[in-house]
Amino acid sequence: SSLEPAATETDSARTIRRVRSLIKERNLEDALALVEGILGKEPENVDAIVLSGEILRRRRSVEDAKAAYRRALVLDPGRHDAWLDLGTCHYLERDYFWARFYYRHACALARNDADVWNELGLVEILLGNYDKAAESLETAINIEPEHAEAWNNLGLIAARRGDVRTARRHFLRATFIRPDHYV
Repeated sequence: SSLEPAATETDSARTIRRVRSLIKERNLEDALALVEGILGKEPENVDAIVLSGEILRRRRSVEDAKAAYRRALVLDPGRHDAWLDLGTCHYLERDYFWARFYYRHACALARNDADVWNELGLVEILLGNYDKAAESLETAINIEPEHAEAWNNLGLIAARRGDVRTARRHFLRATFIRPDHYV
């Protein structure tokens, strides 16, 4: 009798791993069906709620994705991935002010995640806050020196400031790190 919850947790964890695989394979329909199955049994499973938000966002159902992330954050406000993805939803809607707001929450919770700092830096560029953008991107690079996107985004700042030599150096660094991405 006390073994039943553990078996359910194991089944859910296994299904969550499968959902993540399906998302990587871009099989969003099957991923969503599995997530909905989990949520039918465990409506407050935060991992499943966050994954449902990711699937909905990837399907461009941004309003539904935002609702999923908000629900996840009500249940677990410490989920940096939900804050980040909620920011990404606003970014996709070109609502950079709110994207920045949510990215800052993600950064506060995931201080050592270079990707989170890079996203904050990118939105700061779009808002014209080049000094804040540079700070965020430099934080990303300090965490992960081979973060190609952060180097590329530092190049964008330098280019917008008219510093072509520095921009070129940053762009070349990004290309050196990930030549397949920038060619």
